[in-house]
Amino acid sequence: SSVAILQHVTTKATYNAAKSTRSNGGTTGITSVNGNSINLYPNPANTLVYTDELAAYDRIELSDLTGKVVLSHALPSASIDVSSLPAGLYVTRVYGKTGVHAQRLLIQH
Repeated sequence: SSVAILQHVTTKATYNAAKSTRSNGGTTGITSVNGNSINLYPNPANTLVYTDELAAYDRIELSDLTGKVVLSHALPSASIDVSSLPAGLYVTRVYGKTGVHAQRLLIQH
């Protein structure tokens, strides 16, 4: 297994770290290292993303892999519309009373 770190090119801020498992040269699974995540579904997403844990959070941000915030959305809200975002891998950060929780979100159209 190996550890992958997602880091901003300019600021060197670490956005996410994950442990990956390889089999015959291909990745078979990715597990969060920090454990700070919420339940965003479906993942991969197409048009809408949902979460069950709305009361504890104020805001969600989606950043592309360069670290640019591409969506900022006030919570609580029943759903988050991601249909205008290009397909790809994003880092979500959810801000609330318990701190900042980050995880990956894959958008596929």
